[in-house]
Amino acid sequence: MFSAARHSALRQARTTCLRSTRPVTISRDATLARLLSTLAVLEQREGKLNMSSLAAVSAGMKLGGSITGFVAGSNIKGVAEEASKVEGLEKVIYIENGDYDKGLPENYAPLLVENIKKGGFTHVLAGHSAFGKTLMPRVAALLDVQQISDITAIESEDSTHTTSPVRVPH
Repeated sequence: MFSAARHSALRQARTTCLRSTRPVTISRDATLARLLSTLAVLEQREGKLNMSSLAAVSAGMKLGGSITGFVAGSNIKGVAEEASKVEGLEKVIYIENGDYDKGLPENYAPLLVENIKKGGFTHVLAGHSAFGKTLMPRVAALLDVQQISDITAIESEDSTHTTSPVRVPH
């Protein structure tokens, strides 16, 4: 008898919690912003953050959602600290390894793809520079996705009109 009463009380508690007195509306923009996560590839040269890569952060801010910066090279901690002060970046992933100093796409792309998959990012953005233009086609090929190049503006989350993004399917 005690068991039957307990089940009845649990069933009543569940139905009470699930019932809503008024409809809850969540805007489409808020829903998309929550689901979006952007990885902004930050370029560095000789321990200095390349300002052209900040266009990736600006584009990520227009998309909405969280933005994570990514940078790799030797003695990179100072660059990562500088990047962490950039408005819009929630966090910075940095890889301390001299193999990535020159930004060779043959070395950098597999590392980037590994981190994209690990982080579950929906968008990957790189600045409009030689680094971004040589890296992103390889990243897109490794992910088996289409790259969108030479974007001049982002009007909204579903339009891609200063970065080279790769949209990662899930």
